[in-house]
Amino acid sequence: MRATPAADATAVANLTADNADFAALLQLQIGKDGGNVVFSPHSISTALAMTYAGARGTTAAEMASALNFRLPDAQLHDAFNALDAALDTRAVVNDDPKKALSLDIANAVFTDKTLAIEAPFLDLLALNYGTGVKLLDFLKAAEQSRSTINQWVEAKTRNKIKDLLGKGAVTESTRLVLVNAISLKAAWSKPFLKEQTADATFSNRDGTTRSVPFMHQTEALSYGTSATTETVELAYVGEALAMTFVLPKAGENIEADTEWVAHARATLTPARVDLRLPKFELEPDGVSLKPTLQALGMKAAFDGADFSGISAEPLVIDDVIHKAYLAVDEEGTEAAAATAVTFLETSAPAGDPVSVTFDRPFLFAIVDRATGAVLFQGRVNQL
Repeated sequence: MRATPAADATAVANLTADNADFAALLQLQIGKDGGNVVFSPHSISTALAMTYAGARGTTAAEMASALNFRLPDAQLHDAFNALDAALDTRAVVNDDPKKALSLDIANAVFTDKTLAIEAPFLDLLALNYGTGVKLLDFLKAAEQSRSTINQWVEAKTRNKIKDLLGKGAVTESTRLVLVNAISLKAAWSKPFLKEQTADATFSNRDGTTRSVPFMHQTEALSYGTSATTETVELAYVGEALAMTFVLPKAGENIEADTEWVAHARATLTPARVDLRLPKFELEPDGVSLKPTLQALGMKAAFDGADFSGISAEPLVIDDVIHKAYLAVDEEGTEAAAATAVTFLETSAPAGDPVSVTFDRPFLFAIVDRATGAVLFQGRVNQL
C-alpha cells in the first residue's frame, strides 16, 4: 500500500526539472538516426528509480549521475510518490469520451520464485511505487513468463504496447523484471472540427515532401515566440495536462538545449492563433536503452553491478527496454509507453490571429502543467 507522500512542492519541482534534463539527453541519443522519436521520460525515470533503490556503491553513484537524480535518496522516492499522487488527480470523467481524460500509471515487479528479495527494498517499492512482487518461474518457464509480463503491459496500456519483451529478452537466467507502464487518452479542451481538416504539404527533414491531413482551428490558445522557436500549447480537458508543439526556426537545433521544453513553455502567453497541425501517429519498435545509458555513464549496473539492496544474490541489469505509442487527431491524443528493466543473476487578446503551420519538422511534449512533469516527448521529422 502506498504511503501518503511527505515531499513538498519544491522537491517535486526539483525532481521534474532533473527528469526533464535527463529526457533531453535521452532524446539526443535515441534520435541520432534523424528519424521520428517518441518516448515517455516519466516511464523510463520511474522504472530506473525503482532499480536505483536497490543499487549500492559505484553502481548507485553512476546511476544517480546518468539519470540526473540530484535529490538525496531519502527524498527521491518520496518525491516520485508525490508526483504520481498528483498525476492521479488529473483524470476528467465524462460519459462522453470526447470530453474525458484518463491517465493511468502502473508499476510491477516480476521475480523468479527462487530469488530472495530484501525486505527493505520490497517495503520501499510498496510505499513509494505502489507495487508488490509477482512470482514467476523464469528458470523453467521463461517463455511463459515473458508472455505473462507482456500481457500485463498490454492490459495496462489499453492494448497499445504489445510484445514489449521480444523473444530472447527473458531467458532461464532472468531473475527479476521491473516494469512501468503509462497510458493516456485525452480529449482536447478545444477540439478541431473534422470538416476543417484538409490535405497540405509537409516538408520532411530529408528534403522530400508529402501531402498529409492538416487539422485547422483559429482559437485563443497559448502561443510563444523566441529567437529560435515558435510554440503552441494545446490544453486537454480539465486544463491540467497539455501538449506543447515547438517549431524550431530555420537552421536552429534546439534539441541540443537540455531545457528546450521549459524554455519553449516559458515564452507562452494568451493569443489568438490560426493553427494548422498535421494529424500523426508514431509507433516505433521497442528500443534497448542499454547503449544510451552506458554512454551517459551508467556502466557498472550492466557489468559488475552491486544491487545488494535488492537481493544478496548477485544481480546485473541485462537490458532496459522501452516502447511508446502516440496518436494525435482532431479529438485529442492517445499515448502509451512501457519500460522494462531485466536482471540476470551473475557473478487570447483581441486582434489578428498569429498564424502557425507545423509543415516541417517539429518537437512535442505532453506536460503536466502544475508540476512540469514531462509524460511524453519526441519529434516529428517525417510524415
